[in-house]
Amino acid sequence: MDPLASETRLGPYREADSVRREALAIREAKLDTSDPRVSETREALGLAAAAQGRWEQAERLLTAACEAFAAHRWSVRQARACRARLASLPDQVAPVPGKRR
Repeated sequence: MDPLASETRLGPYREADSVRREALAIREAKLDTSDPRVSETREALGLAAAAQGRWEQAERLLTAACEAFAAHRWSVRQARACRARLASLPDQVAPVPGKRR
């Protein structure tokens, strides 16, 4: 069975990925890349990738989102939550700095 075609409580992954990627492209084109809405979209894509077992892609997207959140003082809470999500990824990806084993 194609994991991208399966439906879960998150909805059909294939459609969700397509919509989120389109949203990210639009936000990156229209907004400053440091805008939190760009980071939120990256985080959503990363979480969807993790739910599908695409660990490397999830790590890359979540790392970028966490770094952007951390760059803004007003995003401290979001940065912490993002880092917690990143740290919860299985060790199937490269070790995450600061992640306890």
